[in-house]
Amino acid sequence: MRNGVELVEIIDFLLANKGITRKQFCLDVGIPTSTIATWKSKNSLPNTELISKVAKFLNVSIDWLVNGENPQQEISIVAMSRHTIMDRIETILRQNTNSFQTPFEELYAEHLGKIAAFDLINNWSLGRTNIPESILTGIAKELKVTSDWLLTGKEETDQVIDTYLYKLAKEHEGVLKGFDCLDEEKQKAISKDIADSLELRRLQREAKLKK
Repeated sequence: MRNGVELVEIIDFLLANKGITRKQFCLDVGIPTSTIATWKSKNSLPNTELISKVAKFLNVSIDWLVNGENPQQEISIVAMSRHTIMDRIETILRQNTNSFQTPFEELYAEHLGKIAAFDLINNWSLGRTNIPESILTGIAKELKVTSDWLLTGKEETDQVIDTYLYKLAKEHEGVLKGFDCLDEEKQKAISKDIADSLELRRLQREAKLKK
């Protein structure tokens, strides 16, 4: 049987996998957020009624939620949510450093290795081991994002994370590198052409909407 700490951890993993914050989960289920915090701080299990509500919301059986009867299912779920967190770490790290070609392991070691070794984080993301919460909190602080965003992707961050631009940067990495090699005058000329094209597109869109 799980204890209170383990129960809250698996709930958080399942919520992260669904992209739901703990706050939203509590609102939907109808329980105070402080209640879940108490389960963890006091290492206690909720009553049967609350367990039933939680299991129903998360679409898992009560037995599995309380007893963890299917280890393989748990490993799969945990690994899936942790893998998503790892993807967020890579995305924001590459955006912060403007580095889209350096292998992730090298980039991580250079900027986050002082917090925890890459092998440890990688094994954690694969569900092979656990790590203290302080490690993820430290990574979030170093990346200048909130812990909630790092875990769920749904909370506000200290900066704008444009995943669309990140995707474009990866797709057109060669073009960006070529642009970076140009002298300042040529860069300004190209930037002006792009700005003019964007403005023309905006005007055309506005004209179309007025028709």
